Amino acid sequence: MKSLDWTDLQYVIQVARSGSLSAAARELGVTHSTVLRRVSAFEQRTKVQIFERDAKGYQLSPSGRSLLKELDDVAPLMERINNRFGDFNSQLEGALSFTTTNGLFNHFLKPHVLQFARSYPGIHLELQITDEVKSLGHLECDIAVRPLFSSMDGFFGGKIGEVRFHIYGHRNIAENFSDKSMFESAPWVVYSGSLGSSLIGQTLTTKVKKVQHIISVNTLEAATSSVESGLGLGLIPEHLASKNPDLVRISQGDPILSNPIYILARKELQSSRRINAFINYIQNKTTI
Repeated sequence: MKSLDWTDLQYVIQVARSGSLSAAARELGVTHSTVLRRVSAFEQRTKVQIFERDAKGYQLSPSGRSLLKELDDVAPLMERINNRFGDFNSQLEGALSFTTTNGLFNHFLKPHVLQFARSYPGIHLELQITDEVKSLGHLECDIAVRPLFSSMDGFFGGKIGEVRFHIYGHRNIAENFSDKSMFESAPWVVYSGSLGSSLIGQTLTTKVKKVQHIISVNTLEAATSSVESGLGLGLIPEHLASKNPDLVRISQGDPILSNPIYILARKELQSSRRINAFINYIQNKTTI
């Protein structure tokens, strides 16, 4: 048997996933006839009938089902290899995906990320601004800016700042509580969801009795708004609280919590010029 054509294999995988030539063609951005030609070429080259054609479309034959189990492992590997070839491209061009949280993007990163896009028009920047964690290890994204309490093994990049948390309250209620009494009887805005299980949320869980919880929120912005409304005290970021003169800092001295912010990419991408260009640009421009 002649060696496999990996391009043909890509078409076979897509037809298997889609169940029809037309659906595979739409997904791959090619014509119906191109998909048919590629699949037929693969079957002729391997002398194996991969698909059974019927009224419902292209169904995997018993041989095809057996092969697909192997292809499920091969396809991600080929995708990673294809990405690596792009990473060794000496030109600053190609796709680059970047993720961060809504808060970090809107308050610190937005002008610098958008200026990078203007400065490097050959790089197609895909922004994934979300509070959901995107996996760098599973190829969901190339670069991330995230709050972490330590750098991650298998990644490169560096710390670009930190978010400092103090306890604040609206001036109408803040005068009723001191640095010592705030945990004893004050109403509190606390965290839920992923923030509730984070060190930020757990810091309050260990100090504030449940009967004092007035409202639970799952974002820093919602916590800040709740404290601004006078609902209760809150452990919120310094950069958000400083924008409202009616918020009074109650905790004294050092921050209750400092959350380091890192920019990270997988170490296997360390030789990519466009990855390094973005990381260096953000590190040099951003102050958090």
